[in-house]
Amino acid sequence: MKYFLLLSIISIIFISGCTQKAAASTFNNNVVTIEDFSVSASEPYSGSTVNIAFDIKNNGDKTVPRVTVNFFDTPGFTSLSLECGGLASSDKTKCEFTNLDSLDNKRVSIALKTAPISSPTTFTVSISVDYDYSGSIEATIPVIDTSIIKKPSPNHLFSQSQPSIGPVVFEIQPLLREKVVDDKTVTENWAAKNEVIVTKFILKNVGNIPNTHPVSIPAGKVKFTLTNLQAVSCSNFDSSGMSQKTVSESLNTLICNFKPISDQSEFSGIIKLNYDYTYEYIKGVDFEIKPEPK
Repeated sequence: MKYFLLLSIISIIFISGCTQKAAASTFNNNVVTIEDFSVSASEPYSGSTVNIAFDIKNNGDKTVPRVTVNFFDTPGFTSLSLECGGLASSDKTKCEFTNLDSLDNKRVSIALKTAPISSPTTFTVSISVDYDYSGSIEATIPVIDTSIIKKPSPNHLFSQSQPSIGPVVFEIQPLLREKVVDDKTVTENWAAKNEVIVTKFILKNVGNIPNTHPVSIPAGKVKFTLTNLQAVSCSNFDSSGMSQKTVSESLNTLICNFKPISDQSEFSGIIKLNYDYTYEYIKGVDFEIKPEPK
C-alpha cells in the first residue's frame, strides 16, 4: 500500500510537470493569428451569399490592447453583415477588438453577396489583421576598474535575457573588450570602468506569417533604462532614453554610447529596453464566381 501511494504521488508530480511544460509551449511569436478558417463555397454562383468565418486568437503571454480586422479589396462582393465576437458590426467590413486576453479568441463571420457576372470570374477577398503589442529585453554587462583588478569574478558574466514573446524583437549588442590570442581576436565579454561602451540595438522580425507589412517603429516608441550606466554621445535617443529615430527592417539599428558609473571596483551595468509597435499582415481568399444557372 505504501509503495502504491508513493508511485501515485510520483505520477502526479510527473504529470503536473509535463502539464506546466506544455502550457509554456502554447505561446508563440505569431501573437495574433487567424485560426479555424472556413468559407461556405469557393465557387459560388452569381447573386448568391458566401460566408467567411474564422477565429482571431491571441497566442501571446499578455493582453493585446487592440486588434483590427478589415475586409477590403472586394470588387466582386457586397457585404451583407459582419459579426465580431458574436456582436453585429455597423461597419460591415471592420472588426475592432480591445484587450484581447492571452490565449483568448474572438469569432469573426462575414456574409458577402456575389456580384452579377456573365462568365466565370475570379475575385479575391483581402483580409488585413493589425494589432498593437509591446516587448522588452535586458542585458547585463560586467564592469571592472582595471587599475584595481584584472578581470571579473568567474561567475560575473555578460548575459542577455530571452526576448519577450512577439514577432518583433531587439538584440542588444554592446562592443566589449577584445584581446588577441594566437592571432585570433577574442571578445572578453566585459567592460572597463573608464571606457565608453558603444551599444547597438538591432530590430528583427521573427514572425513567420506570410504577407506581413514591413515593421517600422516610429520615434518615441523605444525606450531604455539604465543601472550603473550613463548615456553619452547618444544622438538616436533623448536624455530620458526615448528613441529619436524611426527604426525599421531596412534601417534596423539604433546606437547609443554608455559610460559606466559606480564607486565599486566591480559591478554590473544593466540596459533594459522596452518598445511598442504595430504589426500587420494580409490574408487573401480566392473565389471563382460562376454565372447563375439558367
